[in-house]
Amino acid sequence: MRHFVCAALLAAAPCAAGAQDRTVPVPPNVVVDGVTPIPQGIADAMAKYAGFRYANLIDWSPSARGMLIWTPTDKGLQFQFLDGPRHAGAPLAPFPTGTRQVALFNPVDPKTFVFVRDTSGGKELLQLVKYDLASGEMTQITDGTSRNQWPLWSPDGKWVAYHSNRRNAADFDLHIVQPGDPKSDRVLAEVSGIWHVMAWSPDAKSLLVYEDSGSSQSRLWRFDAKTGDRKLLTAQTGARWSTPRYTPDGKFIYAVGGGMDADVPGLWRFTVSAGAWKQVSTPGAYVEDFDLSSDGKLAAIVYQRDANSVLEVVDLPSMRARRIPSLPPGQILGMSWRPHSHEVGITYRSVAMFADVFSIEPGKDEATRWTESSTGTFDASVLPPPEIIRWKSFDGRTISGILYKPPARFQGPRPVIVNIHGGPVNQERPRFLGRSYYFLNEDGIALIYPNVRGSLGFGKTFERLDDGVRREDAVKDIGALLDWIATQPGTGASYGGYLSLAAAIAYNNRVRCVFEGAGITNFLTYMEKTAPIRLEDRRAEYGDERDPQMREYLTRISPISNVKKIMVPTMVASAGNDIRVPVDQGEQLVTALRANNVPVWYLLFKDEGHDDFLQRQGAAHNFYLYAWAAFVEKYLLSPAPAADALRGPSPAIPAGGSSPPKSFR
Repeated sequence: MRHFVCAALLAAAPCAAGAQDRTVPVPPNVVVDGVTPIPQGIADAMAKYAGFRYANLIDWSPSARGMLIWTPTDKGLQFQFLDGPRHAGAPLAPFPTGTRQVALFNPVDPKTFVFVRDTSGGKELLQLVKYDLASGEMTQITDGTSRNQWPLWSPDGKWVAYHSNRRNAADFDLHIVQPGDPKSDRVLAEVSGIWHVMAWSPDAKSLLVYEDSGSSQSRLWRFDAKTGDRKLLTAQTGARWSTPRYTPDGKFIYAVGGGMDADVPGLWRFTVSAGAWKQVSTPGAYVEDFDLSSDGKLAAIVYQRDANSVLEVVDLPSMRARRIPSLPPGQILGMSWRPHSHEVGITYRSVAMFADVFSIEPGKDEATRWTESSTGTFDASVLPPPEIIRWKSFDGRTISGILYKPPARFQGPRPVIVNIHGGPVNQERPRFLGRSYYFLNEDGIALIYPNVRGSLGFGKTFERLDDGVRREDAVKDIGALLDWIATQPGTGASYGGYLSLAAAIAYNNRVRCVFEGAGITNFLTYMEKTAPIRLEDRRAEYGDERDPQMREYLTRISPISNVKKIMVPTMVASAGNDIRVPVDQGEQLVTALRANNVPVWYLLFKDEGHDDFLQRQGAAHNFYLYAWAAFVEKYLLSPAPAADALRGPSPAIPAGGSSPPKSFR
């Protein structure tokens, strides 16, 4: 059966009075080519979906019951300090642009923390900065020209360990520095590849370090904090390890991970004296995060079950569960124990909130809410709840995704946007959609967010099903989705941008339009120009382009090699400072499509990085959303040939799903 995008049965929301002739101004840092003027009515109609806010827990104060959070303000994303639940954030000195969600208090000085910021306009030259809460003074610790990450205070508050690519731009060496004296910086160890400092030993004599050996495996090492001597703690077994934590006596290390025989990560304990690991969580239960209380008596463990996070607090080492307040369905995005207490803080999101901060204590009946961010003027509860859908792919494997339906007032067949995540090792879960509710409530468009093979949260076997020469199997998962729905315009970003183009190539008679943001269009030139720190990791995922057979395969599957098969209107967005997917990937595609007389909308965000125009709030991000909406309404909601209706999930398809472990990439 041939499938086409359904013609819209209802037109887009009418423009506000007087807005028909007005258009949205193009921001100074955005270049548009082929983009029709954006009606002001789109911006006006989208405004009621834009009033949401969010808050993320960054770190607890080492003394008083207070915390550092990260939240959007009128001046951009900022840190704020809360001295109690639901208290207004204490105003900190204005932070520069590029602030990242990484900051840690000095464990012995509650007035000092170190945070990470990008000083390069999205080129990811991340720097460590020391901040003094009393004076508001900021001191940059690192050199300003390299990439530096994951600052970690020693228990005595004297040193910060971190990793940096300062030596050659490709390898992350291990450094330590006294933040008050940048000249004290020294290289602890020169290494090859991507390494992250993860934990200090209680006596500050050693460091636990994570070695990233590719998208599907990693190793844990212990480094002497003075000599740099190292010892391997985990064998190279194809496991991915994360969140290692010493017990206060230094006798044990807990970490999330597992061996070749474990398809999903669990919680493991390492006995230092014996040098042996033992799984302490139930085999087969997917552990996505873990943290250890400062006294070492309790562990907070986050399990993923049916696309939701389930928090348990257990006594160690017995693993006996404590009674804690229950949480409604949602996901825990991060957590941290308050020092010298049995109170654990979490960042929590659900379909009812973008993200807010809560804390939980064993024995209490209710969680304590620290932030209550606005969800805007639109009440998302009037929409049908999201559904987890499942379909069979070409090889009989079950693929899942999240379906959001428009309200019931939109009758009959509805058009569909299929939004494919990047990564590829990311995962979609039911969530608050913010301004994407516009498509549901104003245009009556159904949204599907698939988790094709290669996505996190479904085990190592599933994550590796798209590696190397199996890359096109993920495209076939989208083809199988088209067999489940009546219509779909592929839409996605980064790796999702590649899949959107590949789907438009493979299923060109079933797609009305396609949008790709910062997507791979030519694997060979992508490998040549992506940042050196990413190259080996990307070779492990996509294949080594130096091998002649793999080079031929990557050439054959690149969208640029098949561009003549893309026959539908295409929107392309690129970031001028993108070090991951260089801007010429989008430029190559635009040139080739126009040679084929395909309508193309091209947006270049000149001084933005890979994720910035997609995620960072501001005029450029707003314009990106308005242009996306205008493109969809022009090419998806315009009159089209008769098509099959969107079919809802079959009653025979059970609800289900899963969620990712903590990622360090």
